[in-house]
Amino acid sequence: MIAWRESRTGERRAVEAEARLTAAVADARRATDPRTAMRLSVAAWRLAETPETRQALFAAAAQPHTDVYATALPESLVETNDIWNRLSDDGRTMTSVGPETVARWDIPGRSELPALPGMGADARRILDLSPDTTKAVYAAADGIRIRDLITGQPTGIRYGPARPRTEPHSDYAWFGPGGRTLATHRDGEPVRLFSTRTGRELLRTGPERHDIRLPLVSPDTGLFSFCPAEGPFQVWDVRTGRRLPAARGGFDFCKDADDHWSHPDGRSLAVETDQGIRIRDLRTGRERAVIPTGPAASVAFSADGSHAATVTTDEIRLWRLPSGAAPVSVFRVATGLQSFSELRLDLAGGTIRYRDGRLPGASVWTLSFTLPPATGSSAGGTPAVSALYGPDGRTLAVEYDGIRRLHEIPELRELPERPGGRTAGPPGLRTLAELPAARRPEPCIDPCGGMAFAPDGRHFAHIPAPGTVSVRALRSGTSRSVPLPAGADGTLAVATGGRTVLAPRWSMEHKSLAVLDTIRRRWSTLTADPHYRLIATAPDGRVLSAYRQLTAPRTGRSRIVARGESETTAAAFSRDGRFLAVSDVYGRTTLWDGTGQALIAVLVDTAPDLARRSDGRMPVLAFSADGRRLARGDPDGGIRVWDTAVPDADGFPLPAADGPVLALAFAADAEELRVTTPYTVIRTYSLSAEDAVRAVCARAGGGPEPAEWAAHLPDVPYREVCPDR
Repeated sequence: MIAWRESRTGERRAVEAEARLTAAVADARRATDPRTAMRLSVAAWRLAETPETRQALFAAAAQPHTDVYATALPESLVETNDIWNRLSDDGRTMTSVGPETVARWDIPGRSELPALPGMGADARRILDLSPDTTKAVYAAADGIRIRDLITGQPTGIRYGPARPRTEPHSDYAWFGPGGRTLATHRDGEPVRLFSTRTGRELLRTGPERHDIRLPLVSPDTGLFSFCPAEGPFQVWDVRTGRRLPAARGGFDFCKDADDHWSHPDGRSLAVETDQGIRIRDLRTGRERAVIPTGPAASVAFSADGSHAATVTTDEIRLWRLPSGAAPVSVFRVATGLQSFSELRLDLAGGTIRYRDGRLPGASVWTLSFTLPPATGSSAGGTPAVSALYGPDGRTLAVEYDGIRRLHEIPELRELPERPGGRTAGPPGLRTLAELPAARRPEPCIDPCGGMAFAPDGRHFAHIPAPGTVSVRALRSGTSRSVPLPAGADGTLAVATGGRTVLAPRWSMEHKSLAVLDTIRRRWSTLTADPHYRLIATAPDGRVLSAYRQLTAPRTGRSRIVARGESETTAAAFSRDGRFLAVSDVYGRTTLWDGTGQALIAVLVDTAPDLARRSDGRMPVLAFSADGRRLARGDPDGGIRVWDTAVPDADGFPLPAADGPVLALAFAADAEELRVTTPYTVIRTYSLSAEDAVRAVCARAGGGPEPAEWAAHLPDVPYREVCPDR
């Protein structure tokens, strides 16, 4: 029996070792082969449930890249330079056109489509491919013609001048949106716009001596614009045939911008500038808020114009474009040194695709995202500036400019489809009250302060106006308001029962901690020890300041905690008093015992980027009710969760939020995390491993195939790891 047990133990340890190794391989391949990384992550978790395999599983659910499909060019295409490659505008088909072969690939299906006949000698004279990549326009001997690549036949319509060219390579042609139009130009002649369906000439401009740049047709074919080699930017009304005055407002579309894109509204043009993407109405000259990408950016709009994907040399972002308001970044991915082309946004499908110019052939990357809701901030879309959850995670206070809203969150757990899947608040989210808030002359610096919950969650203290503090009983809705003491720094703590409020006071001479009896309406100095900014309240009512002083509100006695750490910007106590987590001004996050005297683990070492943030935002922290999990939310939207039983593990990531994380809270069972950002009241994340498995299997198209399994797990018998396959 002992030998049998030892044998079983040895087998289990061997499998765990294989699982850990597989998880490590998955992490190593996440940036280069995301699909395989996701499949191996699920396999590792199914083999053994360890901290390492959990981290790999949730990393797979959170990773933005879900695929890279490197197409293999046929030999006949590899050996010639006469190749046109294009990714279709919907991002689903890659096409390479050569003299002998037209090769096509289904990108989502990861499969090569049947080869089509090439264009022969005409491949050398291709001028453009249609947006759906099914047609090619080329310079034939008798003019410009279009070939249907599917049938291999010309369409029978000739475009542009019929007389022979006097110089080689002097004809140009460009397809418009949807391939419905074709713009043509020959040096010294007018620019012409044709309907590809009928061949009818829609527009003819004045003669242009040299080649033109950036010709664009609006999606509704109402406007046509281009940059001539000489002279100013030109805009033409296609329906009337008249040239419109280009409302520039001191901005030269041709000299000050390297690229142009049509906006889906049919009236506006997007241009790349040093500040970002500027969008201007070509008829009125009115300009929308700049998409702040910085220089060298490209953009792709959703069909309805509500969102835009942008790419720069180091990142890809998805932006929500609210009418009359600044763009909101809802998704960001750092990209390193990739070379991008042909950015494609599929809003309904939740994907962004692009080609990587570093690699030969046609390598297409796929990013997947879950779109946050466009609701929940406030009337008019005003972003929140601060947020705070009550101790039990069922009450949420959200501050906007001049108003605070108190919400009650039901404990009705509806599991999202994947760990980042459900982005709206839980059903039945109820607003308890709308309270006044002092307007902030400038963005607040974390911790924003101005509000606090009592340790038992039954009272809420806030600053409704400068110089006033109010304590609200959440059950009855009654409030008591009293003046703040002179020199209060704006951060608060309220004791259980709601009678006592604490507030740091400071002046040029000293800092102290004042205590208010709200019944007697009397302030007194609790301690003259220097206090600055109250960061957190312990379950027993003691308050923690930025100087790491833990002070008892009854006696005023203080004790330094988290010795050796820098000034604290965020902290959280577990409700059972076993743990204290703190983050400092450098982003370093550490886990301590409940007394704050014994260091348990360094969870995150310094994060220098946080110290350089101009908005002053810093991480936020939260424990689950049972203390077994700790979450950290970052100013860049990053979220990570640790199991306190294994604090030395790296924890696991969740899909990034749609902006700076203002507040975090766990559901009562610790299987769901609630996140508040300036733009979304509540976004919920499932922490269930089974939900993560389902999510990863859906994203990766299943688990490892037998050949993949044999390559990475040769000593482990093959098994199905994804449900319902």
